[in-house]
Amino acid sequence: MLGFRTYRWLNCRRNWSTRPQLALTLMMRLTFNRMINDGLFEELLMKYLLSTALFAAWTMQASAGTVLINEFRPNPTGTDPDQQTLELIGTAGDMFDGFFVSIDTDANRDGEVNSIERLSGVFDPNGLLTLIVEDIENPSNVLALVGLDTTLAVGEDTNVDGDASTFDDVASFGTVFDAISISDQTADVNTLASQLGGTDFAFTGDEPQLIFRDSQTLELFAINEPAGSEARGADGSRVEFSIFDTDPRVATFGAINPTAISAVPLPAGGLLLLSAVGAGFAVNRRRRH
Repeated sequence: MLGFRTYRWLNCRRNWSTRPQLALTLMMRLTFNRMINDGLFEELLMKYLLSTALFAAWTMQASAGTVLINEFRPNPTGTDPDQQTLELIGTAGDMFDGFFVSIDTDANRDGEVNSIERLSGVFDPNGLLTLIVEDIENPSNVLALVGLDTTLAVGEDTNVDGDASTFDDVASFGTVFDAISISDQTADVNTLASQLGGTDFAFTGDEPQLIFRDSQTLELFAINEPAGSEARGADGSRVEFSIFDTDPRVATFGAINPTAISAVPLPAGGLLLLSAVGAGFAVNRRRRH
């Protein structure tokens, strides 16, 4: 409700309607003062700061590791070729420039950098970048996609102390976009890729001939030798071929990967953000009642 002085001032000013900016400023001040008196300003400010923080966290989660290893052949069927195809997934139209690193994790060469190869290219309209690389050493290994700031070198021992569960110097990897650990026997299973923010495969029962990401969830799956005998999740669990929309045994380099026919969950940060928005509406409704 307008104060007496304000009401009198408005009525005395016959030409006040010709000054809309002044009138609007006055009304905004009155509204702002009332919000402060009622404690609404502090509540709205807290809601804004909370939603801003949550959105920033969600954005960081969504952008982290936006370039991923999407498909490759750890152990191609038959004689290993001199070169093979590697597929990355990222943002359509973006440029990528970095290194693809292979680290041997067999017991006798645990932690030795086997190869480092420079990669560059532009992601196609589907967000895919298909590259030809030198043949990847068969598992057990850790494959990492890193930035130009890496200081790793071929032949370097990343595990001098002999502790197979950790790298001696993670900082030497520089920027890590993705990392995948694959083992060809139970004894070689490790957590080295997860130390870099990537995924450690449990022993799948054999050397996988193909590894790919679900095109919707980005979950990793392995197709085992011999010749696509079975599919396994990263946790080692068996997966039926029939759950995919297309045959996962067929490589899809340069095309969209198969997807498991199931609901796709929201990112954890997205759920948190939606929960915060819902909580804000609930608070507002309680205040109204």
